[in-house]
Amino acid sequence: MRVGSAPVFSVRDIRARLAYYRDALGFDVTFEYGAPTYYVSLADRARLAKNRVDGFPRFAGMTT
Repeated sequence: MRVGSAPVFSVRDIRARLAYYRDALGFDVTFEYGAPTYYVSLADRARLAKNRVDGFPRFAGMTT
């Protein structure tokens, strides 16, 4: 049984995105993975995840 889902956004600068979602939008960081960090989970009323990408072409809709 599925109890929830979370979109995963690919970003180039995960530290900047993490700071923005945490500090400006008020999301809680539920976990960070990797050293350096390459995957994070954030939650507010909704849950979402961010994945760092390096060296890949920029696709339509991809955030920085």
